[in-house]
Amino acid sequence: MNNEKHKLKIGLFGIGLETYWSQFKGLKQRLEGYQSEIANKIAGNNVQVVNAGLVDTIDKARDTADLFKKEDVSVIFLYVSTYALSATVLPVVQKNKTACCYFKYSTFFFHRL
Repeated sequence: MNNEKHKLKIGLFGIGLETYWSQFKGLKQRLEGYQSEIANKIAGNNVQVVNAGLVDTIDKARDTADLFKKEDVSVIFLYVSTYALSATVLPVVQKNKTACCYFKYSTFFFHRL
Protein backbone atom coordinates (compact mmCIF):
# COMPACT_ATOMS: atom_id res chain seq x y z
CA MET A 1 0.00 0.00 0.00
CA ASN A 2 1.34 3.42 -0.93
CA ASN A 3 1.58 5.42 2.29
CA GLU A 4 2.02 8.71 0.39
CA LYS A 5 -1.60 8.53 -0.79
CA HIS A 6 -2.88 8.37 2.78
CA LYS A 7 -0.91 11.26 4.21
CA LEU A 8 -2.86 14.09 5.76
CA LYS A 9 -1.98 17.29 3.87
CA ILE A 10 -1.90 20.39 6.01
CA GLY A 11 -1.59 23.81 4.40
CA LEU A 12 0.38 26.19 6.62
CA PHE A 13 0.72 29.91 6.15
CA GLY A 14 1.59 32.84 8.36
CA ILE A 15 0.21 36.34 8.16
CA GLY A 16 1.91 39.63 8.82
CA LEU A 17 1.74 43.27 7.86
CA GLU A 18 4.17 44.10 5.06
CA THR A 19 4.71 47.66 6.31
CA TYR A 20 6.22 46.29 9.54
CA TRP A 21 9.25 44.76 7.84
CA SER A 22 10.99 48.07 7.14
CA GLN A 23 10.02 49.44 10.56
CA PHE A 24 11.28 46.52 12.66
CA LYS A 25 14.63 45.18 11.50
CA GLY A 26 14.81 41.39 11.57
CA LEU A 27 11.15 40.86 12.45
CA LYS A 28 10.20 39.16 9.19
CA GLN A 29 13.14 36.77 9.37
CA ARG A 30 12.39 35.90 13.00
CA LEU A 31 8.73 35.18 12.20
CA GLU A 32 9.71 33.06 9.21
CA GLY A 33 12.01 31.10 11.52
CA TYR A 34 9.15 30.49 13.95
CA GLN A 35 7.00 29.31 11.08
CA SER A 36 9.68 26.84 9.98
CA GLU A 37 9.77 25.47 13.53
CA ILE A 38 6.01 25.05 13.46
CA ALA A 39 6.15 23.24 10.10
CA ASN A 40 8.81 20.89 11.45
CA LYS A 41 6.76 20.09 14.56
CA ILE A 42 3.62 19.38 12.53
CA ALA A 43 5.33 17.27 9.86
CA GLY A 44 5.83 13.66 10.64
CA ASN A 45 4.19 10.31 10.50
CA ASN A 46 1.46 10.45 7.84
CA VAL A 47 1.42 14.26 7.79
CA GLN A 48 2.67 16.36 4.90
CA VAL A 49 2.96 20.12 5.40
CA VAL A 50 2.51 22.44 2.44
CA ASN A 51 4.23 25.53 3.83
CA ALA A 52 3.28 28.66 1.88
CA GLY A 53 5.45 30.92 4.01
CA LEU A 54 4.56 34.34 5.32
CA VAL A 55 1.65 35.99 3.51
CA ASP A 56 1.78 39.77 3.77
CA THR A 57 0.14 40.97 0.55
CA ILE A 58 -3.07 40.29 -1.33
CA ASP A 59 -1.08 38.81 -4.24
CA LYS A 60 0.66 36.36 -1.91
CA ALA A 61 -2.73 35.43 -0.44
CA ARG A 62 -4.06 34.62 -3.91
CA ASP A 63 -0.94 32.59 -4.71
CA THR A 64 -1.30 30.70 -1.43
CA ALA A 65 -4.97 30.00 -2.15
CA ASP A 66 -4.00 28.56 -5.53
CA LEU A 67 -1.18 26.48 -4.02
CA PHE A 68 -3.41 24.94 -1.35
CA LYS A 69 -6.12 24.23 -3.93
CA LYS A 70 -3.60 22.59 -6.27
CA GLU A 71 -2.12 20.53 -3.42
CA ASP A 72 -5.62 19.58 -2.22
CA VAL A 73 -4.91 20.22 1.46
CA SER A 74 -7.26 18.68 4.02
CA VAL A 75 -6.98 21.46 6.58
CA ILE A 76 -5.34 24.87 6.75
CA PHE A 77 -3.27 26.07 9.69
CA LEU A 78 -2.97 29.84 9.95
CA TYR A 79 -0.11 31.17 12.05
CA VAL A 80 -1.02 34.66 13.27
CA SER A 81 2.39 36.28 13.65
CA THR A 82 1.47 39.98 13.75
CA TYR A 83 -1.40 42.25 12.95
CA ALA A 84 -2.47 41.67 9.35
CA LEU A 85 -5.16 42.70 6.90
CA SER A 86 -8.15 40.40 6.41
CA ALA A 87 -7.35 40.56 2.69
CA THR A 88 -4.31 38.36 3.39
CA VAL A 89 -6.49 35.66 4.96
CA LEU A 90 -9.87 35.61 3.23
CA PRO A 91 -8.77 34.60 -0.29
CA VAL A 92 -6.98 31.53 1.10
CA VAL A 93 -9.88 30.35 3.23
CA GLN A 94 -12.64 31.20 0.76
CA LYS A 95 -11.05 29.49 -2.23
CA ASN A 96 -10.26 26.26 -0.39
CA LYS A 97 -13.50 25.78 1.55
CA THR A 98 -11.83 23.57 4.15
CA ALA A 99 -11.36 23.77 7.89
CA CYS A 100 -8.98 26.48 9.06
CA CYS A 101 -7.29 26.49 12.47
CA TYR A 102 -5.52 29.63 13.57
CA PHE A 103 -3.02 30.07 16.37
CA LYS A 104 -0.23 32.22 17.72
CA TYR A 105 3.30 30.92 18.11
CA SER A 106 3.10 30.71 21.92
CA THR A 107 -0.23 28.85 21.78
CA PHE A 108 1.24 26.31 19.40
CA PHE A 109 4.12 25.43 21.67
CA PHE A 110 2.19 25.42 24.93
CA HIS A 111 -0.77 23.39 23.73
CA ARG A 112 0.99 21.06 21.28
CA LEU A 113 -1.50 20.79 18.45
